Amino acid sequence: LLGNGTSTFGWTPTGDLSGTATWSSTINQTQFGDGSLQAYLWVVEASAYFEDGSNGLENYPHIMRAVIPLGDVVQGTMDVQLPAAFDGNDLSVHLVYQFNPVIEVIEEPDEPVTAEPDYALPFIHSLATIAMIGAAACTRRS
Repeated sequence: LLGNGTSTFGWTPTGDLSGTATWSSTINQTQFGDGSLQAYLWVVEASAYFEDGSNGLENYPHIMRAVIPLGDVVQGTMDVQLPAAFDGNDLSVHLVYQFNPVIEVIEEPDEPVTAEPDYALPFIHSLATIAMIGAAACTRRS
């Protein structure tokens, strides 16, 4: 929901896979708080046939073919090149607005790094001690 305001959108084909998009909005963006309102042109294919589709449907509806950013301008005109449809001639274009709030990053202080005890060293000392006791026992027997 964009709240209070109006938006208009026009599409004028200039070829099989091209056209001119025009849009205009009168939306009070202060109602959303800090951030920006971005406009996008969505290119959607009504349906496409994929015999080897992963979920076995074969006919897939509403396939997103492209998302074209129009920017954060409240009105404009743009020449657009459309992607080819998978099959048929069933592409449609849609104007979509997205509000992107400003996200405040809170810096947390770095926690001091504590050295983990090295448990391998006590084992080496224990092994050396056992070896010395074994060597002493062997020399006493001789």
